[in-house]
Amino acid sequence: MAVANDLHEFHLRLWLIKLYNLINCYSESKFNFEYLKIKLIQLDTLSNSITNRIGTTTTDKSILNSCTNFYDTHAAHDCPNLINYAFQNGTFDKLQGFIELSIRLSNSTTKVLNAIELIKISRITNDKELIDDCCIPVLKSYWGKILNNSNYLQGVTDLDCQINDNRDIKTFWDNAMLS
Repeated sequence: MAVANDLHEFHLRLWLIKLYNLINCYSESKFNFEYLKIKLIQLDTLSNSITNRIGTTTTDKSILNSCTNFYDTHAAHDCPNLINYAFQNGTFDKLQGFIELSIRLSNSTTKVLNAIELIKISRITNDKELIDDCCIPVLKSYWGKILNNSNYLQGVTDLDCQINDNRDIKTFWDNAMLS
């Protein structure tokens, strides 16, 4: 495959993932996504390239499960532990960054979109347990922030109530890499 020898392999693979998704070739898209070895925070920013419309093309939940696992372990447990560690050790210069990261991950649009895709797949496979245990709490949290805040449509200033779109869309359209 020519993409393996290219200097811009990462960007080309992202383009291939998008292309394979558009023509409903999920297995090829998944192969390229797994080849990139996307981990941790990259799951929040780049997983939308493969999970977009995944519920309409396959019943494979492996990538969605790894994204959900990321939010459950790192966003829900590791970030608060980092904040606590910063307080205990007096590293207050990093504290603001840890708090912002925790808020951005807990209010991530990608987290909610992945939950919606999991609901689609779970309804097809008749997996009501996954919907009740995993997806419904995420959606309740997301819509609760919108419905409980009357100022949401007028511009929210409270960080806890903001919904964060952390998806990396610029990577696909960065023409500087081609010159």
